[in-house]
Amino acid sequence: MVICTHCNAPNSPSSNFCRECGTPLTPAVTAPTPRRRKWGWKRIVGLISLIVVLALGGAAAYFGPTLLRGQRTAHTLMPNDTQLFVSFNPNVSALTGAQRLQKIYGDIANKSGTVYDANQQSQDLLGFDFQRDVQPWIGIEAAIGVSGIRNVTRSNVNLATLTNEANVLVVLASRNATKAAAFLKQVRNRQEEQGELYDDDTYQGIKTNSRQGTVRANPFNAFAVVGDYVIFASNKELLDETIDRSKRHTNTLGDNLHFQHVVAALPANRIGYAYIGGDLINTSWNDVLRTVSNGNTFERSMRRQLENQMKNITALDGLGLSVALDDTGLQLDGISQYDLANVDPAARSELTRSTPLKGVQQTSVRNDAYGVLSVAFPPSLKEDVAQWLDSSSDLRQSRRDFERQLGLDVQHDILDWMEGELSAVYAGPDLSLRNSYVALRPTDKAKAQQGATTVFNALDRWSTRNTNAAGATEQIDGQTWHVVSRNYQNKPDIASGWVGDDLVLGMDEEALHAAGTGSQAAIAADTTYKSVRSKLPDTINALLYVNLPRILDTLKSLRGVAPVATNGGTTTTASREDDVLAWLRPIKGIGLSMATAVDKHGTSRARLFAAISQP
Repeated sequence: MVICTHCNAPNSPSSNFCRECGTPLTPAVTAPTPRRRKWGWKRIVGLISLIVVLALGGAAAYFGPTLLRGQRTAHTLMPNDTQLFVSFNPNVSALTGAQRLQKIYGDIANKSGTVYDANQQSQDLLGFDFQRDVQPWIGIEAAIGVSGIRNVTRSNVNLATLTNEANVLVVLASRNATKAAAFLKQVRNRQEEQGELYDDDTYQGIKTNSRQGTVRANPFNAFAVVGDYVIFASNKELLDETIDRSKRHTNTLGDNLHFQHVVAALPANRIGYAYIGGDLINTSWNDVLRTVSNGNTFERSMRRQLENQMKNITALDGLGLSVALDDTGLQLDGISQYDLANVDPAARSELTRSTPLKGVQQTSVRNDAYGVLSVAFPPSLKEDVAQWLDSSSDLRQSRRDFERQLGLDVQHDILDWMEGELSAVYAGPDLSLRNSYVALRPTDKAKAQQGATTVFNALDRWSTRNTNAAGATEQIDGQTWHVVSRNYQNKPDIASGWVGDDLVLGMDEEALHAAGTGSQAAIAADTTYKSVRSKLPDTINALLYVNLPRILDTLKSLRGVAPVATNGGTTTTASREDDVLAWLRPIKGIGLSMATAVDKHGTSRARLFAAISQP
């Protein structure tokens, strides 16, 4: 081993120049002490990112016969108490979508010069060439599992602490055991060049490599070829236990009922997914809630609500995230899985309460809207809000002050009719919130009309007494609006009125124009909206839709293009932003849906779908 006198980097004895800085080497200078590379959380995150590239790179190279195997067994190598598991396994249904994305973003990357270089990434992080050293043997399944995290409740916990105590297991599918073994030999040689020492061992008939004096959380402390997989482990004991699991098929993550429940609720067409164990969530979240509930500022009723939340979290089996790909776009799913048998009856009632959307926005919002958020207000809303307003002395006093100043009864004049579907619409054409409006389709229109009139009259009286604003009635697009504006402005500060069965609130005349559909087609007729909505579940409580191209066009028209000096002359803000916009342009529409309550299986769901097409 030869140490560079300029940068102290270790080099092999046969090297004439330093591999780090290029300085001529003096062979007589030898390494006094091996220099270990620290494996903090940043390198762990970098490794996870590279694993994604390895899985997708293997899939891209061998999409045909390898995909048909349907290899999804990495979880059977993980310990039963795995707290975090991330798996990537492309499938046949993703083939067309992957090819489309490769074409679309490959062209954009070539034009912008921002091509992702897996070879460079693997060289920087691990010191090997992806195409030469990995692609000849890697399959399409790749996974990482983390277990052993115990101190999440510590007040001074940080990511470094977690990674130092974690057991990390990396599993990469192999198509060629001989080439995979050659790669592991190369990894070992690379580590030994950096001053690390390894022991050779054989366990259960399998040759293993284990680092002497291991450093916690470094997944290269021990490694071996185990059946159809290349295994990297953060310690020799973990590697030996993995070999045992590969032969005995017992005490694996696949046997964990919580893991089974979470994975069963995820879409079958996923190409990758993550599992977060309920025990990890329970320990950390309950500690937070206990800390909050023990504070002196909480009264009995609010403390009781926090205790109910802790009961709900205790019954949480885990969280699941997945990604799927088809020929129209990218789909992300998130689920929370509860064991309803372990939920307190009162808490179960809260978890299962649900009022699904009826799709009011599809007929009441124009198809030129830039975006819309729709939420179903459940019948229980008024009871929940009333309970919250009564949960502390400060809130009770604030409610009494509000009622006294405006002459209202919050329960009778507001809460009793706040039930139905609410849609918040961004109407454009710029990014001001004044170009947005809110529309409520109440369940009981007559009660809502009476309550809304009472509230608006109260606001008029208060404005007249306390501000220079005044209310008036105006006609816009044949609609009657109750407008409140300041005396020195011609534009309304806020306007309200009924458009069909919807109670609408808006702050700008442009928004009020957009609120009346008139002869304009409804958003249900928009092609992109229909394609996005068709990929979202039917039974949901909330829906967000964004027409991304319209927003990008607005950003482009509003941005500044002041020159910025560069070494090669001048460029503009616009030219740099064009590179970013180019990556977003293929996304035609984004939809996000949520089912906030759990179903009969104890699952609550959220899904994001991005419709992607040629720019």
